[in-house]
Amino acid sequence: MRVSFDTASLVSERVDAEISQRYDIDMREIGIGGYGKDRQVAIKKAHQDVRLLWDFVYSALGNFKKNREPSRDWGIAPNQLEVVKIDEERDSAFKKEVTIMKLLDHPNICRLFETYDQGRVMYFVIEFCEGGDLFDRFSNHGPLPETVVAPIIKQVTSALKYAHSKGIAHRDLKLENICFCENSPSSTHVKVIDWGLAGSFEQGRMKSNVGTSTYSAPEVLDPEDEDDGYTCACDLWSLGIVAYIALSGKPPFWGSAKQQLARMKAEYYPLSGAFWDSVSDTAKDLIRHLLKVDVQARLSADQVLHHPWLEQHRVEPDFRLLTQVLTNVEQFSRAPDFFSFCVASVARQLDHRSLSGIRDAFFMLDQNCDGILDMEELCRGYAMVFHPDDPGAVSEAEVQEIFSYLDLDGSGRITFTEFCAAGLGEDGYQDEHVLWSAFKTFDIHDDGQISKEELRQVLQRADITQVWTSSVCEEVADEVVQLFGSGSDSINFEEWLTLMRESTARHNEMSPKRVGGSLASLLDSTGLPLGREDSRENSERSKSPAEASEPQPAIVQAAGNDYECCAGGLQRIYRSLSGRLRPAA
Repeated sequence: MRVSFDTASLVSERVDAEISQRYDIDMREIGIGGYGKDRQVAIKKAHQDVRLLWDFVYSALGNFKKNREPSRDWGIAPNQLEVVKIDEERDSAFKKEVTIMKLLDHPNICRLFETYDQGRVMYFVIEFCEGGDLFDRFSNHGPLPETVVAPIIKQVTSALKYAHSKGIAHRDLKLENICFCENSPSSTHVKVIDWGLAGSFEQGRMKSNVGTSTYSAPEVLDPEDEDDGYTCACDLWSLGIVAYIALSGKPPFWGSAKQQLARMKAEYYPLSGAFWDSVSDTAKDLIRHLLKVDVQARLSADQVLHHPWLEQHRVEPDFRLLTQVLTNVEQFSRAPDFFSFCVASVARQLDHRSLSGIRDAFFMLDQNCDGILDMEELCRGYAMVFHPDDPGAVSEAEVQEIFSYLDLDGSGRITFTEFCAAGLGEDGYQDEHVLWSAFKTFDIHDDGQISKEELRQVLQRADITQVWTSSVCEEVADEVVQLFGSGSDSINFEEWLTLMRESTARHNEMSPKRVGGSLASLLDSTGLPLGREDSRENSERSKSPAEASEPQPAIVQAAGNDYECCAGGLQRIYRSLSGRLRPAA
């Protein structure tokens, strides 16, 4: 029986750990968030080096404003920390949002990395979106063109469709809760943030009057029957308001609260005039079908995604990028379970800057925009880039086997993190800063060491099917420490680097990439990590013969040239966890 991993278990919830051990905090206040005061922070040095990891946002519950003029030079872009003083009500809200965000694994939903619970104070560590929110963009530039608004609406709708499939409604969708990942006027990649008011409707309709009145649906503000409640369709009304304001620069309803509600119920709002005359009929049609009082007549998320306005703004696929990612995916599918789990721990800690290339490939494959991949979508992807007569082609039967290995949690679908783990490629998970963050996932006590007990706990907690029994995990932890430790009952970061890099080198030796024929001409030969923001630009150039013959980094080369020490031990580790080494094709 194969092991199934729960990638959500890789989100660390640290209790009674001191956050200042890991982060440098500027105590000067830079703003007020939804539940506490905001401060700038930067992650401390990785291991003994002075190099810093990529920046995150450190926040707790609620939206935030990025400081436009940082008060201190950190050496990298400052992060943000929201300090929350906890009472019983806020403690419950905090834990609820953590539970919800651990469930939400989507490229357009802000990622939760870890939490700190220090009794009366809590910290929420989430992804940093450096481009500010949609309200800021609109305030600085005025009404936005359809070429900008359409891809934003599509991404937000995909996030809503995914959340709704999990039985979760956002309930506070607004311009301020849609953030740009990059600080560039041309960037349209966004993430939905602030799930603090999100509600579950799996057990029935929602009844709380929450959210921001300008964006709230009429059934939330003034239900006809309080016992009936409302559904996730409230998010689609809010989406219509977002689209309206982004395109026109003004809210559709104005006046007193009573007047606004009357206009909502009458569906009375302008879609004509000097400005609206320049907006396409298809854009206005989408808004009309979202701002419907009758919930049954209001478009669903799936219907929005198939609306002509979004269809006409489709992005042309990048087959070169997709080919590179799917080649990495095929190689990953032959990796042992233990190695797959370690790479998943890396992928779960990466932010949008490190995953941009894989994210774009994921979007190309996710034809129905539901935030997950099914078998049909993966087969279609391989058919797009692998010609059946090519020597490196992958058969449908092989794609089915690839799918089963990528489906780490055994759900019958491939999540975003699962796809990222498979698509990273060697360069994506060899970066020392990336490996440091993955190391901290296993370092439960945040003391710079991974003990045997910590390794056992993480492995067993991640195994949904409990194939890895406590005794098996304990045996593996013993072998890891014995093989890579320095005589103690734990491994440090240097030893973790050796473990990951030797595992990677061994996997590459056993399972080389299948490249041949026309496939080889499509692949990126730069060797750059797929996730870097400049990867697409750099992928257009090819290596010269001299560049192609450059030696590998020293630590990888050493592992590649001498397996006698590590091969036996790694093989025992793999067999302890999965019962066998997956054979190379």
